[in-house]
Amino acid sequence: MGRKKTKYRIGDKVGSSVLAGNYRTDLIGGRMRGVATFICSYCGNNFDCLVDNVKRGSTTSCGCFAKKVSSEVHTRHGMALSREYNSWKGMRDRCNNKNNKQYDIYGGCGFKVDPRWDSSFEEFLKDMGKAPSPYHTIDRYPNQKGNYELGNCRWATSEQQNNNKSNNRVVEYNGESKTLMQWSKSLNISYQALQQRLNKKWPLEDVFTVPVIRGAANRWRNYKKEKI
Repeated sequence: MGRKKTKYRIGDKVGSSVLAGNYRTDLIGGRMRGVATFICSYCGNNFDCLVDNVKRGSTTSCGCFAKKVSSEVHTRHGMALSREYNSWKGMRDRCNNKNNKQYDIYGGCGFKVDPRWDSSFEEFLKDMGKAPSPYHTIDRYPNQKGNYELGNCRWATSEQQNNNKSNNRVVEYNGESKTLMQWSKSLNISYQALQQRLNKKWPLEDVFTVPVIRGAANRWRNYKKEKI
């Protein structure tokens, strides 16, 4: 059975806004969607919006708040469209906004943003500096279980961040410790092949030295024949 839809009445609070009425369905994006008129919680003006957007928090005002913030940001530092500002905003949203899709694994797990950074983009920028390239974003490092704060953050590429995940599989071989993804890159053997070999309890030497034989069905059989 499907979930029962919540029925709202005029005056009910939906998300951060108040339902003013005029509920109807419109054809949007090829399907019928619920639209209604809401009272903006910031300025008191009425605005029309998709009901789902207001319920899940992706729309929180008639647009006045975003304009106000954008105006203030441009006035202070002129970096509202920069990678640094977007990283700062995303970091704070993940930790503070319960409507953020990633809140459960950030703010919901107790991760916080340094109070100085949380209240001021300028303080964050002063401590972290500008990102080295368009491919760098903020990363908690070296303590991936720590907070966003000076001494535990760096600008990192997506590859560096993937290697810094808490669920990475780290393997020591020939005196070197690397994640499986790093071994895959340095040995030119696919990550999936290395993972399968380890899961099947291959000797470590063979995991990293036996060439990949095309055809998943034959790989393990051929390997065993070589050992006979």
